[in-house]
Amino acid sequence: LGKSHHGSYQYSGDELNLFSTYHKLFKLGSKPAAHIDALAQLSNEELLANMPGSFGRLADAVIAKLAELPE
Repeated sequence: LGKSHHGSYQYSGDELNLFSTYHKLFKLGSKPAAHIDALAQLSNEELLANMPGSFGRLADAVIAKLAELPE
């Protein structure tokens, strides 16, 4: 992705415009910063509703382990 679009004939004009946006956000800047910024735009409810089930299971396991620790 970025400025060269191998096989660009397979993309619509709107999709091709996304390549430049991707290039600006992820190729020229910091990928971690861009991802953190994108996640910061979501509400807690949106994050919880759309996170993979494995994340919920991981959180449950961490909560259980922490509950076992003496205070």
